[in-house]
Amino acid sequence: MFEKIGLCVSGLVLILNIVGVAIPYWFYSGSIHGVPGTSMNFGLWKSCAVMPETLHGPLISICKPIADIKGFPLPSEFKATRALEILAILATVAGAVVVCLKMFVRKNDNRLLYAASPIPFIAGLLMIIGAVVFVADNKAKKAIDSGFNTDIKPHAAFGLCIVSGILSFVAAVLYFLAARTIPGLR
Repeated sequence: MFEKIGLCVSGLVLILNIVGVAIPYWFYSGSIHGVPGTSMNFGLWKSCAVMPETLHGPLISICKPIADIKGFPLPSEFKATRALEILAILATVAGAVVVCLKMFVRKNDNRLLYAASPIPFIAGLLMIIGAVVFVADNKAKKAIDSGFNTDIKPHAAFGLCIVSGILSFVAAVLYFLAARTIPGLR
C-alpha cells in the first residue's frame, strides 16, 4: 500500500518539478521603471516582459529565450540550477522505475524497495539545492534590479521546485515504510 502511495507522490513530484523547470516564472517583477501595467519575469530558459508598444500605446508581451538576449551572458546560477533540476527529474524517474519493477515484474524481490528509498531523497535534495542556488546570489537578478529600477522576487516556479523537493522526501519515506512493512524484511 505504501509503495502505491509513494508512486503517486513521485508522479506528482515529477509533474511539479517539470512544470517548475519549464515555466518562465522563477523571478517576477510587477512593474518596470515604476510604469503601471508593466511586468517582467524570467525562468531558466526564457525571459518575458509586458510593456507598452509606444509611449502610451497598448501593452504587448515579449518572450525570448535567455540564450538569445544580446549582452546577457548566461550566469553560472542558471547553468547550475538547470543541471540540478534536470538531474532531480531523472532521479525521480529512476526511483519510480525501480518501484514499478518491484510492483509489477519482481513482486517477491523486496530489496528493490530498500534500493528505491534513497533515490527520491537524493532527488529532493537536488531540487531544493537547485532552487537555493538560483536565488542565493543571482547576478542576473541584481543586474535587472539595478538596470530597470525594479524589485524582482522569487515566484511560482521557484516555489514549485521547493514543494516538489519536499514531496520527494515524503515519497522516500513512503518507499522505506513499504519496505519495512513487508513480512520477513525487518
